[in-house]
Amino acid sequence: AFRAKKYAGFVIKVMLVDSGYNPNSKAAATVKHRVYQFCLEQKGWAIPTKGHKDQDKPWRFNRIDAYKNKKVSQNLNLVHFSNDYYKQSLYGELGREDGRINWVIPASIDDEYCRQVVSEVRISSDRDFVWKKIRRDNHYLDSEVLCLVASDILRVRELSSDESPNLADPIAIQKTVLNKPKPLKRRLSSGVNYD
Repeated sequence: AFRAKKYAGFVIKVMLVDSGYNPNSKAAATVKHRVYQFCLEQKGWAIPTKGHKDQDKPWRFNRIDAYKNKKVSQNLNLVHFSNDYYKQSLYGELGREDGRINWVIPASIDDEYCRQVVSEVRISSDRDFVWKKIRRDNHYLDSEVLCLVASDILRVRELSSDESPNLADPIAIQKTVLNKPKPLKRRLSSGVNYD
C-alpha cells in the first residue's frame, strides 16, 4: 500500500518523479541516478517514471534495480507510461465542446503555466503521430501528465458522479479520494501490493 505524507495540510498518496532528469549523469555514484536515490529514500510514496512515445497500456509498473553495484540490490518500481495517451487525454479536456470541465486550475495560476501546458502539438508524421514542442519550456505540461498518470494509479478518475466532490473545495476532494472504498489489490510479481 502507498504511504501517505502530508504537505500544507493536504495528504499526498503518491508522488511521481520524472526519471529522465539526472543532474548526476556524469558523476560516478553508487546509485545509478539521483531520481532513483530520492525515490529510494522516499520509498512507498515517491515513484520514478519513464514516458514512452506509445505502449500497449496507458501505464504499467516495472521492477528495476537502482544500484550500479550488483553486490547491493535495491529494487524500485518504475512506472512506464504512454506520453501520447496522457497528452491526448489532457488536451481533450482542455478543448471540450460539451462545456463540461474536468481540468481545473487555481485562479492564481499565471499565464506562463498555461503557455507551458499547451507547449506541444500533435502532428502527423508519415504513418505516425509525434508531439512537437512549440515553446522551449514544457515542464508544467510534464507535471500535468504525471498528475493524470497518478490519478489512474490511484483510480481517482474512476470516481462516479455521486462520489465527485466540489472541485472548488480541495479538502472535499481529499476526503472523497481518501474515503473511497479500496479497489481490489493488484499484486506485482515482486509481491508488492498497490491499491
